[in-house]
Amino acid sequence: MAGLSEVQWNELLAFWDKYVAPSSSEHGKHILIRMFQTEKATQTLFSKFKDIPTSDLAANADVKKHGGVVVDFLGKLLKLKGQNDSQLHTMAESHKNKHRIPLDYFQLISTVIDVYVYENLPGEYGPVRESLKAALSQIANGLKANYAKV
Repeated sequence: MAGLSEVQWNELLAFWDKYVAPSSSEHGKHILIRMFQTEKATQTLFSKFKDIPTSDLAANADVKKHGGVVVDFLGKLLKLKGQNDSQLHTMAESHKNKHRIPLDYFQLISTVIDVYVYENLPGEYGPVRESLKAALSQIANGLKANYAKV
């Protein structure tokens, strides 16, 4: 799926606003924990969480708060319907130069988001799954292009 149609964007946003955004911190917490479990090195990039066993992260308020930030920002990017280059440029600057996040981790978290949402909202997510995967791919590719510039 190259680009999403207006109808596909609107269906995706309706899904996101109804099922993901209202519980963004809870979803984000689980997405981060799953990412840490999938690739342990990702956890070491977060100074507040790096020494906490993954089994204890679900009760950690900072993980939930940061998870909410991640999911809320993703929601803002989705609302831009692919017109997000300036936001991705700013994100690339901070994540490459300040936070030192390897570029590969954006594909990893995209996969984690897809699998997590599918496992937790399979019926609701099914009709828009390919659209979210395409949007996540566009974001990851935009970050890749911007990483090369910053």
